[in-house]
Amino acid sequence: MDFSVLSLGTVLNLGVTTTQLLGDQLEPLTQQLNQLWQKEQAESWRTFKQQHKQLLIRVESLKQKANPTTEERIKLVSMTYSLDDKEAALPLVESLIRDVPTHPTVNYWMGYLLIQQENEEGIRYLESAIATDLSLASMAYRQLHLFATRKEETALARRYQQQWQAHQEAWHLSLQERQKRDETTQFCYHDLPADEVQHLASYRAVKAAYLARQKVERFPDHKYYVFVIVRRYYSDTSEGYQPNHEFKQALREAIALSLDHSIHIITQAQQWQKLRQTEGACLYQA
Repeated sequence: MDFSVLSLGTVLNLGVTTTQLLGDQLEPLTQQLNQLWQKEQAESWRTFKQQHKQLLIRVESLKQKANPTTEERIKLVSMTYSLDDKEAALPLVESLIRDVPTHPTVNYWMGYLLIQQENEEGIRYLESAIATDLSLASMAYRQLHLFATRKEETALARRYQQQWQAHQEAWHLSLQERQKRDETTQFCYHDLPADEVQHLASYRAVKAAYLARQKVERFPDHKYYVFVIVRRYYSDTSEGYQPNHEFKQALREAIALSLDHSIHIITQAQQWQKLRQTEGACLYQA
C-alpha cells in the first residue's frame, strides 16, 4: 500500500505502525528530534540560570541599599520568595507591616506567608488586604478557601470559594479593560514619587523611558500604570545584546512597583504618542 496518498486519520485507523510509515527514515528522524529536544532543554536551562543569577544580584543590591523605598522593600519580599527562601521573606514582611500597616500589598503578603505556615493569624491580614484593595480580593479569597479546605471547614471553604470566583470574574473584566487600548484610551500623570522610578536611567540600553497612569472604569482606585521604553539600537551581534523579551524581563526585575503595571518596548517614534505626550510622562531621555 502507498501510505503517501493516505490522510493521517486513515493511516491511524488502519493500525499502521510508525516503522511501516517511515521505514528507513525512522531512526535518523528520531535522532534529529532527540537532538532538537536536548537543545531546547539546554537553552531553557541556560535561560533559567541566567535569570536566577540576575535575581540574586538584584536581591543583594536591594539588601545593601541604605534607604530603600516601600516599593523596593515589597520587591525584595517578592524576589526573596521567588528564590524559594520563604523563611527569609517573613521577617522582611513583618518589618514592612510595622512601618506601613495599612498597605494592601504588604497585608496580602503577611497573610499569605502566615497561612502557608497554617497560622490562623494570616486570615485578618488577608481580609484587611481585601478591605483596602478589591483588586487583591480574588487572590486573597483563593488563599482563604485553600486554608479553610485544609482545615476541613467545609461551609467556610465553600463561602470563600464563592467570593473568590465572583471577584475573579470581576477582575478578569478589569484586566480586559486594562489590556485593550484604542483611540478612546486616556492617560494622565502617574503621580508616583521620583525615587520610585528614577533607576531606569541607569540602564545603558534605555534611550528614553515614559510612564503614565491609564484611566480605567473598573476598580479605578486600583491604579494601572504603563511604562513605555525606547531602547537604543544595538545589533543582535553586539556584546551584551538582549532580545526584547529578555530585556523586558530584566526591566520587570528592576522596576520596584507592586501596583498593577505593564511594560512596552518601542523602536519607532510614532508609537504610543498619546502616552508620551502626557504631562510629566518622560522619566528619562538620553
